[in-house]
Amino acid sequence: MDDTARRRVALTGFYGPLEDSADAARRVGWESAAAQRLRLETLATLAGPLDGVGSVLDAGCGEGALFEVLSSRGFAGRFRGEDLRAAPLLRAR
Repeated sequence: MDDTARRRVALTGFYGPLEDSADAARRVGWESAAAQRLRLETLATLAGPLDGVGSVLDAGCGEGALFEVLSSRGFAGRFRGEDLRAAPLLRAR
């Protein structure tokens, strides 16, 4: 089995059982919605003022929760989310 196949098996092994969760945070591997929100809010605080930020690339975006946090803080630029799995990207759209 090559590295790509091993990584795919590992991703499926971790995220597969979570995909049917009713909780969006659990579906992408967070312990809880509160833990996810706290970490994303902290990240947004560390980023500083967002009014001059033209674009954000969120690698491993899951279902796009960071976009919601940034938008609530005044971010109005271009947002691009990338994830290794298709299911969370479909939910984010």
